[in-house]
Amino acid sequence: MSASLNCAITGFFQGRNGILHSCSISKGDSGSPLLVLDGGKFRVVGLHVINANTNTGKVAGVLSVRLFHAKTGDRQAIRAVQRAGAAWSAGHPPQQGGPANPLPLQTIDQLLDGLQLAEAAPPPSTSARRDPAQRTAAIAAFQSQRGLPVTGRATFDLLGSLIQATP
Repeated sequence: MSASLNCAITGFFQGRNGILHSCSISKGDSGSPLLVLDGGKFRVVGLHVINANTNTGKVAGVLSVRLFHAKTGDRQAIRAVQRAGAAWSAGHPPQQGGPANPLPLQTIDQLLDGLQLAEAAPPPSTSARRDPAQRTAAIAAFQSQRGLPVTGRATFDLLGSLIQATP
């Protein structure tokens, strides 16, 4: 998972059930979440469904999560999610650290690099991982500089703090 920073909502479609955005996307992003940072917490606002080139430029869009709400959403959308096995059976998001909730470590590493809190050189290839001890030290340094509890652990809250700290 990775993040596109500094993108914006550019419009709506289908009666505000769809959201157009300017975020950078890649082949294979269908079904990925569009997140916004709201009050220091990430919120899912939609699921990526479209990427097209038009005569006015590139278009990217998501279906609003309100379509998938179990009580107030669109019945057809809810049934599709249930058939795909993606509905939260217990009525709450997956547990942090579970297989459905991976952390975007590459994005965390890039943000730490941008704040000069980790080795400046990126990993040698996209499949390579940063040394976990190096990441832990960089996270701890960031947390210490910001007056946050020093855990050295990568979390979604840490990602939000890194994004807010990025110039």
